[in-house]
Amino acid sequence: MGSEVPGVEHRDPQYFGYYAMLQHQQNMLQDTVRTSTYRSAILLNGPKCFKDKKVLDVGAGSGILSYFAVQAGANKVYAVEASGIAKKMKKLITAASEEGKNAFLKDRLEVINAKIEDPDLPIPKVDTIISEPIGVLLFHERMLESYIYARDHYLKPGGALFPSRDARDEMFGMPVVGHFDPRSLITSPTIFDTFSVDFSTVTIQELQDITMPFNWTAQYTGLMHGIAGWFDLIFAPPPYDQEEAVDADTTIEMSTGPAAERTHWQQVRFLFKEPLAVNAGQKIRGWMRCIVNDMRSYTIYVEATTSDSQTLSDPSKANKDESFKELLNDMPLLRRGIWELHEQTYNYSYSPGMMPDHLPEYSCLYKPESQLTSSAYEQDMSLESVNIMDVYEDFQY
Repeated sequence: MGSEVPGVEHRDPQYFGYYAMLQHQQNMLQDTVRTSTYRSAILLNGPKCFKDKKVLDVGAGSGILSYFAVQAGANKVYAVEASGIAKKMKKLITAASEEGKNAFLKDRLEVINAKIEDPDLPIPKVDTIISEPIGVLLFHERMLESYIYARDHYLKPGGALFPSRDARDEMFGMPVVGHFDPRSLITSPTIFDTFSVDFSTVTIQELQDITMPFNWTAQYTGLMHGIAGWFDLIFAPPPYDQEEAVDADTTIEMSTGPAAERTHWQQVRFLFKEPLAVNAGQKIRGWMRCIVNDMRSYTIYVEATTSDSQTLSDPSKANKDESFKELLNDMPLLRRGIWELHEQTYNYSYSPGMMPDHLPEYSCLYKPESQLTSSAYEQDMSLESVNIMDVYEDFQY
């Protein structure tokens, strides 16, 4: 890494101490979408990518992915874990082998309590690498850099990566971490609003400074309060140099979007200091730049405008512009923001299914007049139509 790139070594004790705690491992294991997706991807690709193969598990944690790899027929799995949870993993493997409950693990799983970047690790070139290197908004925690380091140093040419690719939906609708109602999105995702990261080709340097341009069309008239983001993961066998998966039947996809089943990654929202008024059909142009920082995370810069004539600033200069975060009174149709991804707050107020008859106007979003019918929003305003008891039902304790 270049000297100008902030390191993370000073954060290691806190970071790895967090993942050494069983309650945090439990949180990830109980994320059924995450765990079942990984299991399906590994077992479906077992005959081609795991059976009789050498496998490396980067950041193994509790060892769950290593166990799946052995179940899929791996000849040897090297489970690399830097936190203290590695000692607990060793105890589980020893107990399983000695007591015979999971005898298939014996001599097929080796736990290495180290960082993958440590020199002279007892790891040969492997056929397959598995990992769960994902943080909030995909990049938080900078674990992807370790995943790519493992690829560059330990994967055989043509080897398999699980996950293999990220399709990061840039359909940003509104750093607040938590699930939100997808019906509050002003825009709708399309294939053209996606920023992809191919784990088989991306470099560590590319992960350290990422710029994502966007150009959306508003579906509703309303106030845009900020930008929201999430990611999808794709688990596919090699080769990775073809646009379409060769083995479509063994390709697994997982979404962490607001309309998908809940995961522990949730979604993240970056709120503007002042909302931006948009009209249905109006274009929203801009960019998001993510730069690594020394907190194992990223600093996020965003610029967005609804003006066709507004010239956007150069994203490569945003981190050097002291005035970037200031409100621009002379540019009412442009919004900017700076967020530290590690300084997260949480909001769990949204519960799916609580508003089954939801209409866009409940979120202060309004369809274009051309899509409305004369009876679309007719309401009976007479007192006879009001059930007085309904007024108090939501306040029962």
